[in-house]
Amino acid sequence: GGDDKAATGESALHLFFIDLDGETFDCPLKYPPYFFVAATEGHEREVELGLTGAFASQLESVQMVEKEDLGMVNHLSGKKRKFIKLTFANTNELTSVRSVVEKALTRNRQQSGAGAGKGGFGSADLDFRESVSAVPIDVRAPGAVSSRF
Repeated sequence: GGDDKAATGESALHLFFIDLDGETFDCPLKYPPYFFVAATEGHEREVELGLTGAFASQLESVQMVEKEDLGMVNHLSGKKRKFIKLTFANTNELTSVRSVVEKALTRNRQQSGAGAGKGGFGSADLDFRESVSAVPIDVRAPGAVSSRF
């Protein structure tokens, strides 16, 4: 039943249809859970390597993708930016990693707002070097970026 799927942390889009006779039916479309990380422009590869090293046992895959950033003021211009797509086997792994990354992002924002030096995501709890300047700047849900052409 549905409780078994919830216990495994599977992700699925539940699609509902109406056939030509007016009967309804549904179809779950399973997909691996994922989220995007935005890094400081030009430092995406460093952040990708850091995330891969820090969370290797929890990640199914790490991929650099170009997407439209729907959070940008001029997102309708078609300008794309690089995001790091982190894919997981289940939602439990996703939630665990996202929590750690979001805490590091909060620390980054607080330190940069206070005029502090490099640090934040470069802290020991993520096994990054203290001097890493390539810090992630945001975590995005799949709907916050677009793969539109």
